[in-house]
Amino acid sequence: MQNANLTRYLSWLEQDRNLRFAGYHELWRWSTDDLDGFWSSIWDHYAVSATTPPERVLSDRGMPDVDWFPGATLNYAEHVLRGGRDSAIAVLYATEGGPLRHLTRGRLRDEVARLAQGLRRLGVRPGEPVDDAAHSEIRRATRHLTRDPAELVFEAVPFEHPLWILYSSGTTGLPKGIVHGHGGMLLEHLKMMHLHLDAQAGDRVFWFTTTGWMMWNILVGCLLTDAAIVLYDGNPGFPTLDALWELAEQAEITTFGTSASYIAGCMKDGVDPKQGRDLRALKAVGSTGSPLPPEGFDWVYDNLGSDTWLFSASGGSDVCTAFLGGCSLLPVHAGELQCRALGAAIESWDEHRRPLVDEVGELVITRPMPCMPVALWGDRDGSRYRDSYFSVYPGCGATVTG
Repeated sequence: MQNANLTRYLSWLEQDRNLRFAGYHELWRWSTDDLDGFWSSIWDHYAVSATTPPERVLSDRGMPDVDWFPGATLNYAEHVLRGGRDSAIAVLYATEGGPLRHLTRGRLRDEVARLAQGLRRLGVRPGEPVDDAAHSEIRRATRHLTRDPAELVFEAVPFEHPLWILYSSGTTGLPKGIVHGHGGMLLEHLKMMHLHLDAQAGDRVFWFTTTGWMMWNILVGCLLTDAAIVLYDGNPGFPTLDALWELAEQAEITTFGTSASYIAGCMKDGVDPKQGRDLRALKAVGSTGSPLPPEGFDWVYDNLGSDTWLFSASGGSDVCTAFLGGCSLLPVHAGELQCRALGAAIESWDEHRRPLVDEVGELVITRPMPCMPVALWGDRDGSRYRDSYFSVYPGCGATVTG
């Protein structure tokens, strides 16, 4: 707790803003009541670099038409690539059955610069989507990786300029192409990776994910901190479910992110993560994708040790983050999520907008967040966006539909 990023943030709030909080829940209440104060504190504490400064924090609190940090121009990738010595490890990666390799911060910056130069030479401009349909475009651009050196140049774009498109699973209707913006993702991921994942220098953060799941974007966002990230390309169950625990030893993973179904599989197959392995570097285990039952919590603590920080998280592609998740300052209770995330005004409502406790209701975000979708892809008039999130509680709660 003494070394947690959240502890340092609380100390900074006291010294810089003259704000004192008795504990996490009091801090959470302030973060959702004073949106201007909280999000401006994230901007300042993590030294967001804007080519053009914002005029204010937000226009109003009515959803969905909220204008965050109007006038600001910045770049998400610039913040991902700005930190760390050239020699510091940024990425550790392995393929199924292959050796562990790594990429330094300096090498990552160099390869990004060369690839960006290749894309520019092919005519890609700001605002143009680059996806699987343009794969052979991308392949031509990668040839520049082994040729001309390139300067790392960042395009300053408006706060809401599209950053990436994520697709919902389709469990709540036709899949939606969810467009997120540079500024909203930057602020949310600075908050999430520092204050909720507690990623720090020397840490190696892993989350087993495909590139099509939002957890891939979350993992990339960990490079906003001084931590390194760990990637694995392969089947987590081949040759056995021990494969990822082998990776944890080899890469000296400190935060091991997975799914509740993977933990259940390990329980069923009698996997012993520590048998014949040195997992002393491992400090935290994260679980998401589905609820982790109490017996899953028991298995983690029985097999990885009582000093492990186990956090279960819930979020969605809609906001590309977790709105319920971990907190290094709070106790862990079996079968429960530790907290509502900072800046996320989460409640359960009945059909009359009345908050519910210990009852089943609609999960709603009652106040705006910077990471709300900029738009849905192809939704020219915004009608599908409003229908997807604001039809149940018009003008107030955004129903989280995943």
